[in-house]
Amino acid sequence: HVMETTIIDQLQQSGCIVDLDVGFWEGRKSIDGVDEINRTAVTDNAVGAMKRLIPKEFKTKLVVIRAKAHRIVKQNTLAMPGGKTRFAPKRKTTAIHGELTALKTEFYAAVDEFIAAYPDAKAKAKVGLGDLYDEADYPTAEQVRGHFTFGWQFFHQVAPNGQFGVLEPEVYAEERRKLEAKVEEIRAAFFQEVVGQLQQFVATLVAALSDPSKRITDPNKGRFAKFLLGLEEWLDPLGDDAETIQALAVKARQVLESGDISGLNNPTVLRHIPDIRQR
Repeated sequence: HVMETTIIDQLQQSGCIVDLDVGFWEGRKSIDGVDEINRTAVTDNAVGAMKRLIPKEFKTKLVVIRAKAHRIVKQNTLAMPGGKTRFAPKRKTTAIHGELTALKTEFYAAVDEFIAAYPDAKAKAKVGLGDLYDEADYPTAEQVRGHFTFGWQFFHQVAPNGQFGVLEPEVYAEERRKLEAKVEEIRAAFFQEVVGQLQQFVATLVAALSDPSKRITDPNKGRFAKFLLGLEEWLDPLGDDAETIQALAVKARQVLESGDISGLNNPTVLRHIPDIRQR
């Protein structure tokens, strides 16, 4: 079966799905009788038809860490169709694991700080909420702690039969067909994203080098070079199309090092890339 030894196997050999789960206590409660309350008195403590049980400044550090965790995953992965899961090339999995492991320690230290400040946060919320304050809205400190979790998982998406033959042959064949279609959709999405990044880079590089009054600063040179050198890490899932992208990346790197754009014809390259993307 051709698909069985190319698209699916190729994708699984080149990387895996990463799932990040950062559990959070949002600390909000619906407001009863929202139409009757004086909203101007609770502007800082109410959001829509919800009230903040804890002033937001008490969770600032945790919010920042959560955002950093998602940024780590986003910077080292490619979005899968639907946008809810991310694909990590195998070269990136160690970096993702290492950075998230360090951040996990920071996260739970921040949780400890938050729990220690919980009584003070409730006292401040009581003043701010006024008549909206209700002690029954507040879980215990340990219950709140249980809402904060930080974890991640690497896994493959596979058809369900595996070694156990769970499905009847005709059902498995249909599931396999759906998975093959999904994998092809994933590969096409990866290709579009990688090509889009390269296209944007080439346009920026050529524009900068074409204007004698401008120069590429050393920090930008380093950023561009890092992008080009790291590009190959994204190419494994793309199959034969990766060779064309890699050739353009090599040429762009040579242009960056020499400052001579004669080796990178702007109109040709910028026309060529969308043609590849549409294949």
